[in-house]
Amino acid sequence: MFLRRCARPGGNATGINFFNQEVASKWVRLLHELMLNAIRVAVLMRRAQIVEWALKARLPTISLITRGADGLRAQSSDVYKRAAIYVDRILRGAKAAVLPIEQPTRFTLVINVKTAKVIGLEIPATMLARADEVIE
Repeated sequence: MFLRRCARPGGNATGINFFNQEVASKWVRLLHELMLNAIRVAVLMRRAQIVEWALKARLPTISLITRGADGLRAQSSDVYKRAAIYVDRILRGAKAAVLPIEQPTRFTLVINVKTAKVIGLEIPATMLARADEVIE
């Protein structure tokens, strides 16, 4: 067992769990909204290779990383800022054992319309209206 509990993990473990069931279910709902006929969804980890492959296969991608936003859409959170705060706390003497494992609390929806056009996907107006940023 790695952690006793997320609120007080114990040992030398702490951090931010940026991929959890809640985030995954949001991504699946967003993909379903884009592609109503999709019956399978894959979770892949090597971002650069995935984006290149997905563009060739004309498939949308979702990523926590918005820099460059080369995928169709991205949902980012304040995970990097939160991680920096944790590093600062530990470097100032806080014990990892008492820092809770955090879940992201803020998400930003970025839609890359340029990529959508390249893969032949029309973004619903309702989704564009919900976006925090639209890349033309």
